[in-house]
Amino acid sequence: MDKRLSAQHMIPLVMALAYAPHVGHMPIWVSMFFVLLWALHLLSRDQRAEARGQKSEVRGLQKQRVIIPNTIANKRKATFGSNLQEGFISTRFIGFLRLPLAVFSLASVLLYWGGKLGPLPGTALLSLMLGIKALEISGYRDQVITLYTALFLLFVTVLFHQSLLMGVYILLASWVLLSALCALNSQQTRPALGTSGRILAQALPLALIFFLLFPRLPGSLFGLTQNPTTGRTGLSSTLSPGSISQLILSNAPAFRAQFQGQPPQRDKLYWRAAVLRKYDGQKWTPGHANIPWDHKELLPSADNDQDGYAVHIALEPHNSRMLPALDIPVFASEKTAIVPGQVLRAKKKITQAFAYELKSVPDFDWPSLSQAELRACLAINSQDNPRTQKALNAILPDQATARDKLQAIVQFFQDHDFTYTLSPPLLPQADPIDTFLLETRAGYCEHYAQAFVWMARAVGLPARIVVGYQGGEYNPLAEFILVRESDAHAWAEVWLPSRGWTRVDPTSFVAPARIELGARQIHPELYASPLWDTKGLNWMYSAWTQVNMAWDALNYSWGEWVIGYSNQKQTSLFSDLGLTTDIRDFLPQLILIALGIFLAFMLFLAVVLYISSHETQDPTQILYLRFQKKLQKAGIQPLAHEGPLDLAHRAGKIRPDLEAKMQQIISFYIAQRFGPTPSNQGLRQLRKKVQRFRPGKG
Repeated sequence: MDKRLSAQHMIPLVMALAYAPHVGHMPIWVSMFFVLLWALHLLSRDQRAEARGQKSEVRGLQKQRVIIPNTIANKRKATFGSNLQEGFISTRFIGFLRLPLAVFSLASVLLYWGGKLGPLPGTALLSLMLGIKALEISGYRDQVITLYTALFLLFVTVLFHQSLLMGVYILLASWVLLSALCALNSQQTRPALGTSGRILAQALPLALIFFLLFPRLPGSLFGLTQNPTTGRTGLSSTLSPGSISQLILSNAPAFRAQFQGQPPQRDKLYWRAAVLRKYDGQKWTPGHANIPWDHKELLPSADNDQDGYAVHIALEPHNSRMLPALDIPVFASEKTAIVPGQVLRAKKKITQAFAYELKSVPDFDWPSLSQAELRACLAINSQDNPRTQKALNAILPDQATARDKLQAIVQFFQDHDFTYTLSPPLLPQADPIDTFLLETRAGYCEHYAQAFVWMARAVGLPARIVVGYQGGEYNPLAEFILVRESDAHAWAEVWLPSRGWTRVDPTSFVAPARIELGARQIHPELYASPLWDTKGLNWMYSAWTQVNMAWDALNYSWGEWVIGYSNQKQTSLFSDLGLTTDIRDFLPQLILIALGIFLAFMLFLAVVLYISSHETQDPTQILYLRFQKKLQKAGIQPLAHEGPLDLAHRAGKIRPDLEAKMQQIISFYIAQRFGPTPSNQGLRQLRKKVQRFRPGKG
């Protein structure tokens, strides 16, 4: 039996484990190419195994000198020769295919990605070449190269996925892959799994030490990561009826916010992401083309020393530059900017996890309204929605002030029977505000926000829509607020000369529970299985909620301290340990700490290996060593190169009186140590013979 047979059987499994995380972001033709070539490898391996089996059978008959009839011999020879010829032709044909396939792979990657370089095309080329490697695995060297390449392909996964679950997967897959490497020198897979597991367990403490203490470059650990799908689609910078109500069906996390101190009440958690000014009768857009973007002029009171809320936000990728910020942001960390409308923007699209700091104040001192902003926030088509305009004229008092006009619109929503629903009737393209306010009166937050803003503009109040998120779920385990896509929300801002931009949320007039409790509480049927209620399993739902909170807390810690472990966090860790921020000042202490940890680890490893070696030592070998010690006392010194039979022969010449006893012990030892069926009874007999052996001195 080939001692590398177990490793050969593990290689296809290892290839599947290494490539599996890349299936979601690789083109389908790359995956099909990879699977097809490894399927050919399995078929050719079975064919070669069959040919080797027939060859071994012929050799066995020849060694046994078995005489068989010529007809049978010729038949076996013909069959073996046919299989061998098929294997030879297949090998030649496969060898001929390797170069064209390699050229095809390189050309396909260059054409598909337009000659661009990056993690995604590089990973695709590596996967294709690893597939081609399946056609030439013929020996130990090829197997080792293939396994190491697969290990590299597995670790490339961190360029695309950095979740805690993927980290656990990579660790387990690495264990299997290292087991395959160990199995190359073993006849069995189970001992290889144990050996590789011990290697990983011994390496993890050192890896943790280097991860925490090794000087880091600016930026996060995975600063070169690339989300292959360019992020999920979340909140949009445009608004039309139904756009936000689609997000409420998503339970995916949008971001996590951690406050320095006590966070605001839930009904105060308004996370602004975009300001919409332009309305074309169907859709709202930012419409800021003619508005100056020098945000310094718009932030005369943006002082980081103001009283407010300091917030750390860990944002999920969403393929946009929008950064949610608690009303109203006045300061943000680097790589971000506060733009008109007091909203945050990143320098590039968020296609991977992104963390940033901000400072928000609830009572912001707004600067004066620019003429461009004033025109944009008053623009409506005076010919649209005539019935709404007539209703507004009826409710406005004579010589109404801005506050009077605002109060009249608020009163309109409070006095009429509006319904908050995720499935409102469709609105016509012509005069949709009329239909909504005076006929259907059923809708979601975007319906109420756009109707309110249109009404405010119709009476001469500058108004705009703000989209973002409202609320969030507090996680007491990690002390952060989880905001989901289902918390997406839209509200209005109205300009009052005495206060500046004033938030008005018309949804709170219609469905106050949405603001006080959240969308998940007023629409539980969208998130919880009916099983919890119909079978009285509320306790199970509560337990499941606690499990989700614990898992989310682990994910948050993973993102903060593993994925986001930057040089700033390392400096903070050193400060907590009493070390200075300049590495040159505490380098001697750092070296001593690292040396002490290393020596402690090596001592622990030595103890483990010592215990392990004594636990796994063969009891038969222990008895043989004891027998050799007794021979030494009798003046017979065993030689290092001497086998048991040679030792018995030489010792018999020196002590003929002990020859028979020594031959018995050696016979039991050989049978127990090298025989096909060692038994407990044989071990007991050997122990008894060794105990009774008393050579004395000759």
